[in-house]
Amino acid sequence: MPVTNYDLIIEKSHEPGELVSLDDAQIWTFTNGTGVILPFGLGVVAGTGEGATGKVILPADANGKFEGITYRTDTFEKRSGYTLDDATGRVGYPKDREVSIVRRGVIAVFIDSDVSRGSPVFLRHTATPGTTGIAGCFRKDADTANAIAIPNATFLKAAPAPVAGEMGVGILELRMI
Repeated sequence: MPVTNYDLIIEKSHEPGELVSLDDAQIWTFTNGTGVILPFGLGVVAGTGEGATGKVILPADANGKFEGITYRTDTFEKRSGYTLDDATGRVGYPKDREVSIVRRGVIAVFIDSDVSRGSPVFLRHTATPGTTGIAGCFRKDADTANAIAIPNATFLKAAPAPVAGEMGVGILELRMI
């Protein structure tokens, strides 16, 4: 006998970088220009310097050009040092490889503060001590100029602040195009 589930898709738990809805989503391809594993669910900016065209990196200051959010692909080889960062336990794209970036859609992301439905979205460029507040995660405010506003995004669901030393997961809607 079939089981009917009336839970909303947004109420389910999601992995960072996972698309919550495919409606009107746009995913572009870039290259990982960081030289390290680029975790799923983080915001990235355009690479800088010679040979950086088409590459994305984690933000390092308030001057980066926001390109989108790293998409959690359905198929990847989970291998230590290749797509799995042993120090953090996060999975992502290998260095110097193609990267799928969400530029439009509803996506789960890493957060380092509590968020509410309708909260503005900020991208952290300066990491905080410890593992809470990594560069590329999202939050609801500028955190004393350590994060830049993403005007074409909004949080769609409330999420509590993560415990110290951990990252939380929030859901936001991004409309870059």
